[in-house]
Amino acid sequence: MRYYFALVAYLSSRNLPPHEQLEVRLRDWFAFTERHSLQLHELEQNEYLDMKRRQYQQGTR
Repeated sequence: MRYYFALVAYLSSRNLPPHEQLEVRLRDWFAFTERHSLQLHELEQNEYLDMKRRQYQQGTR
């Protein structure tokens, strides 16, 4: 299910300016998973976003 949500978030942000895409994808993915929070909730939104931003920064170096 997480992979499906990732694909939906990716595809729905393709038409946005590149500098907005990552943040929209992360927020959309988190919102999708929270709809099924009993099965998919692992972190609070701020924790998740901070972790993913750090991972993105490490990957772009």
